[in-house]
Amino acid sequence: MKSRLSLFLSAAICMAYSSCSKEEIVPVDGDDNSPIDTDGSLVRIVPLSSLAENSDRYTFPEREVCLAAVAPEYEAIAFSWSINGKAVESDGRLLKFTPDIPGIYHISVEAAVKGAKHIGECDVVAVDATEESRCRIPAASSSETAIRVFEYLPAPGQFVGDVRNAGTPAEAAEWAQERMQNGKMISLGAFGGYITVGFDHSVVSSDDGYDFVIRGNAFVTEYGSSNEPGIVWVMQDANGNGLPDDEWYELRGSEYDSATTLRNTYVTYHRPSAPGLDVEWTDAEGASGVVTYLSSLKKTGRDYYPSWINADSYTLYGSRIAPRNALSPAGKWENMPYPWGYADNIGSDNLEEPALGPGSHCGFCISNAVNADGSPVRLGYIDFVKVQCATQAESGPLGEVSTEIFTIKDLNIRK
Repeated sequence: MKSRLSLFLSAAICMAYSSCSKEEIVPVDGDDNSPIDTDGSLVRIVPLSSLAENSDRYTFPEREVCLAAVAPEYEAIAFSWSINGKAVESDGRLLKFTPDIPGIYHISVEAAVKGAKHIGECDVVAVDATEESRCRIPAASSSETAIRVFEYLPAPGQFVGDVRNAGTPAEAAEWAQERMQNGKMISLGAFGGYITVGFDHSVVSSDDGYDFVIRGNAFVTEYGSSNEPGIVWVMQDANGNGLPDDEWYELRGSEYDSATTLRNTYVTYHRPSAPGLDVEWTDAEGASGVVTYLSSLKKTGRDYYPSWINADSYTLYGSRIAPRNALSPAGKWENMPYPWGYADNIGSDNLEEPALGPGSHCGFCISNAVNADGSPVRLGYIDFVKVQCATQAESGPLGEVSTEIFTIKDLNIRK
């Protein structure tokens, strides 16, 4: 295998598209003097991690892979794909293919943007193993709780400054891991912020209820409600290296097929010029805005922009759903709940089990996993979970709508 597996602990952040090693800009007409836009308008295959230096991933033979290409104003762009140098048919910005045998499949996508041709690349490695052989059966000593944080990368927000003395992504992950081990809150900031965790065993998919549960701090009462939805992703350790570098699958929620939901999108956050200022953002649809720095925090000097990110901007990828926050007739901001399928949300999947402890507890089914095109994926188990803030919204003096979680537990290990 290629040595690309330490990307989750690397301090080298691929924040601007132009810094990615597997992307190049080629003049359409072959003239090296032709104008080339270098403001980040590059086509790219969605990476597994915003800390990744490439978009490579691993899977099992005979399992369909669905890759998504992203670029600004992508709806107006014609994408062309190739596998191992051979052009293949695709569904525009989505490529679906099934590797028949173990091996490395080199994928390339090309698109013309603003008079220049852009190329994004990745390797899909079909491992020489079966899904069954990679399953880690729980031992008597296995923990029902996710025990390791591989990556903590929040979007800017009012609680990001809680992470003190973290100068690298690895140190930020260590901070988040200690918090979760002590049952303390982790905030994901504005849209796209996420945390990636792993278990010491495989969480088996069951046809008997929910497979795992995520604790948040959502509530719905007669006095108001606070629901800050987080989209949940799952992954199997296909290559068996213990790292979440294989393939993410989104768990379908109630808003998945909504006309207002954006999939395979992204947002870029820009470092403010001084402490205590709003954080500007731009997104794949050409929109822009700010994460407002709350006036109540002005005297604290707390950072909104993650201190362990050295780059002046960073990009977060994922799916985005429409917010449900509104100002009530009584003059109070409320974040209304979604029907089901999201962390930190009081929906029909909220588990009111005393044994789970205080807070809200959302149950999740591995059987709801889908590919990038929405097609279902049958997973016998999962090894890693990613929770990602699903909305870009603010609720007045309460600040940004930000998913908060405490713990993630395997429900089936107790059965």
